[in-house]
Amino acid sequence: MREVASTAIALFKRSLRLDPTYSYAYHYQGLAYEYAGDDKDALQLYEQALRVNPRSGRTIANIAGILNRVGRWSDAVQLYTQAIAVGQGDALSYIGRASAYGALIDWPAAAADYRTAMKTDPADYQAFEGYGQAQRHLGHTSAAITADTHAITLYPLDVYAYTERGRAKWDSNDDRGAMADYNKALSIDPTDARAYTYRGAERDFAGDHKTALVDYNKAILYDPQNSDARSGRCLLQYHAGHYRTAIPDCTAAIAVDPQFAAPYETRGLNYLMLKDRRAIPDLQKAHDLYSQQGDKDGASRTAQELATARATM
Repeated sequence: MREVASTAIALFKRSLRLDPTYSYAYHYQGLAYEYAGDDKDALQLYEQALRVNPRSGRTIANIAGILNRVGRWSDAVQLYTQAIAVGQGDALSYIGRASAYGALIDWPAAAADYRTAMKTDPADYQAFEGYGQAQRHLGHTSAAITADTHAITLYPLDVYAYTERGRAKWDSNDDRGAMADYNKALSIDPTDARAYTYRGAERDFAGDHKTALVDYNKAILYDPQNSDARSGRCLLQYHAGHYRTAIPDCTAAIAVDPQFAAPYETRGLNYLMLKDRRAIPDLQKAHDLYSQQGDKDGASRTAQELATARATM
């Protein structure tokens, strides 16, 4: 891939020497840098392309994609919206904006954009897998399973759809079906951290802590920035009574995603068991995040935990 990108970059540089106002050359040179993993130079070239052609929706959408990837989700939403407004209303732009909405925990907006992408390109399996994820987060597990199943029909090797369908099945109390989907995902890609994370969570919930720990360890091995796996392993260690051992994983999960409520809650519970007053700010933060994100169960649970912490400290 890097050799192909280097060849493309050289060709587009030659084109720009012949015509410095050729916006497509800037755009595709930026795309080549992006494929080579050089987002900094890619952004500079995309911005140069926009100076020549400010209404290039594809260039705007590509910039949004980079911002989305580096966690600047609000900025990504704005740019995807701008790209769509100037005519770049393809499935890819709607999928990108939906992904950013999901990262911002705005699942209704994400579902709406994935739905538009599904209508725009009924053959795009990523639109269906994304819609399935959004429906699961909205509590519509049947709709999630249907969407993920259709994504798998479109692309039978869709690891993401298998893991998402497995999670929706678990939420529907179909533990056996969930485990079958996680195992299928891992038979396709034995390095998929998401599948290990979900399978680890199910095993931990079922009381199989030993194999759950193996799954979480593999998830973190393949994706050290996996905040779900870090948070899950922290919870597992809490259940095992290893309170001091648990805390670094929760702290690592928070460092990756400061808006993730669960590791604040679990770290607070570990501190509570250690009679450490740091339990109170952690549980308060978890309660605030659950409340802001519309998780009524999480908000109610942490309110009770917070009351217990204040009463015992």
